[in-house]
Amino acid sequence: MKYPKFVGVISLVVMVLCLSTVAIAQDVPKITKEEMNAMLGNADLVVIDIRKERHWESSDSKIKGALKEDLEKVASWAEKYEKDKTYVLYCA
Repeated sequence: MKYPKFVGVISLVVMVLCLSTVAIAQDVPKITKEEMNAMLGNADLVVIDIRKERHWESSDSKIKGALKEDLEKVASWAEKYEKDKTYVLYCA
């Protein structure tokens, strides 16, 4: 049977991908809501709401001026933004 070895390899790949994602997420600076409020109105700030469409549509809480993007399609929209801006992505 070749399946158990194949499943083991797939499990290892998934584990490595998960660990690398966690490591990347730890390197991303995080800010508090107070820090975010202080930044609002800055011309160099771009706020991007990455919530799932159904959560965004049903929410009464939206940051004024935030752009809506689909996180699952980041490759298609990431390049359209200027590199010299500060970006805040939020999902809650």
